[in-house]
Amino acid sequence: KEVYYDAINPGEKDYSALVTKLKDLKADVVYFGGYHPEAGLILRQSAEQNLKFQLIMPDSIASPEFWQVAGPAGEGTMFVFPSDPQAKPEAKAAVEKIKAGGFVPEGFTLFSY
Repeated sequence: KEVYYDAINPGEKDYSALVTKLKDLKADVVYFGGYHPEAGLILRQSAEQNLKFQLIMPDSIASPEFWQVAGPAGEGTMFVFPSDPQAKPEAKAAVEKIKAGGFVPEGFTLFSY
């Protein structure tokens, strides 16, 4: 059952008001359609308020930067994403070429290659 719907201002550094609202509502699952910097902050600030919920997101968190922001609070986050194209044998040559150029492919890199 949906108990709350809201939007945030991307780029903010303090989401404590949102976290307090989620805590008051006793939210146990949160779907967040935003990006990894904000998701990481929301999770980290939730942990600081001893609020634990299951976060579900789109593939916008398919980045190591999510973990840099969220830290241990990101543990258990779920997201939707097509299968990893890097795992396909036919992608091996492309992955090696991209890495040789000094870039680590992630997320949609191979889909746009």
